[in-house]
Amino acid sequence: MEPVYGTVAKSEVERLEAADLVARIQENNPSLSEKVNEKRLSRIVKETLKALAQDVNERQEGQVAVRGLGKISIREVERIKDGEFINVKKVTLKPARPKVQE
Repeated sequence: MEPVYGTVAKSEVERLEAADLVARIQENNPSLSEKVNEKRLSRIVKETLKALAQDVNERQEGQVAVRGLGKISIREVERIKDGEFINVKKVTLKPARPKVQE
């Protein structure tokens, strides 16, 4: 089956787990690791991602700016599936520019 324009084949999708984010946070902020244990930090990351996903899913169209992450654009587009037009939600992220370390 040919992928629809704008989609990515499952074999091309790289997974980023909450545990990966937790490890990166701990690596970049060693003092935080002393204050917040790994289990609690993991819960914070998972709940943050869940809240963000819920917010995006509840919107039909528009933009959400998340400081430090970037701008999320949401819009409905028509696609052809099995010869019929269907409306699907298209979500794109314009990443925030990283802060320059001095």
